Amino acid sequence: MRPVEPHYVTEFGDYSPSECHVDGKKIGFGVDLDGCVDMGMEKHLLAFGVASIIHYGFQPIQSLAMKAWMYANYYSLDRGVSRFIALFRWADIVRGTRAAQGLGLPVADFRYLRRWCDVTSAYSPEALATFIDAGDFTAILEGGDSQEAASEELADVLDWSGKVNALVPDSTANMAAFPNAVKMIHDGYQRGADYAIVSGTPQAHIEAQVGKYGIAGCLEGLWGQQAGRKSQGLVTMMVGPVERDKLQSAIDDGKPLLESREAVYDALVMIGDAPKDNEEREKANLALSGRKDGPIRMHLVPVESENDSWAILHGNLDKIIAGTWSADEEAAMIADGLANLSVEWDESPVYNFRRA
Repeated sequence: MRPVEPHYVTEFGDYSPSECHVDGKKIGFGVDLDGCVDMGMEKHLLAFGVASIIHYGFQPIQSLAMKAWMYANYYSLDRGVSRFIALFRWADIVRGTRAAQGLGLPVADFRYLRRWCDVTSAYSPEALATFIDAGDFTAILEGGDSQEAASEELADVLDWSGKVNALVPDSTANMAAFPNAVKMIHDGYQRGADYAIVSGTPQAHIEAQVGKYGIAGCLEGLWGQQAGRKSQGLVTMMVGPVERDKLQSAIDDGKPLLESREAVYDALVMIGDAPKDNEEREKANLALSGRKDGPIRMHLVPVESENDSWAILHGNLDKIIAGTWSADEEAAMIADGLANLSVEWDESPVYNFRRA
């Protein structure tokens, strides 16, 4: 039996694969957490939604504002984006509603937050705090902008983020993992596969959840939002640690990393529930091979069918190991998952019950 005890690393630079093989092959899985291993995306209702409505003063339209938040980062093609990107996309939705316009509610445009999201290497509160403390706002200022205004906006966003985090423990207190996810992770681990959590969730929350689910001892790596982008984590698994700028250079210069480095895994699969997970997988592939579709494969977990999807993945484990998992099946699964989230914003009443 392979020991099941915590041994994971939390920084990309510290990663090294296990010495285990499955039928003579190295097999790896990068795994998202919230909405994938568990229903953790539900925290967008009681943590993100509540904190956002209160902090930005949308109590007069709280039902509509909550619906807008759940659309911005739960049930749409924007599912799973960084909290900071979700914040300004949510504001854009609320600003356009008849309710907000009719009441004259002020809605921030988050001009500086948008620009910070374009230049940061990690979408974490720690990264934002470091940027603010450094006091150099040159990268996000344009002609006529005020450094004081930028500092004030970002500091307020950081305050909002802290309020969200304060609500997360209670909002996820009784969260449970999908049984088939736990079963598949344990079985694959015992057979010799490597697993690493690749998530945009704060590290402390991930550590608490994987401990509660009994899968912490099955992980070689645990990377949250503090570590960096998911694409960087996947590249790290495949060829070893690569700095973010060198990853991007490999894409921009057309010099795939696998031309100068050996692949660690014979098969590496990203398991995620959001379009962004697949986009990060495609970016990692561009850096590795110059193609979006390989070498890293994708298992996209569909919303509302998560537990069944993990059973399907478990059933495909032998095919993944043997290298016979169909590319057509993979593509169809991705397409179905994306189509399931391809919905339009609807400003109809949240509580729209039919008359008896």
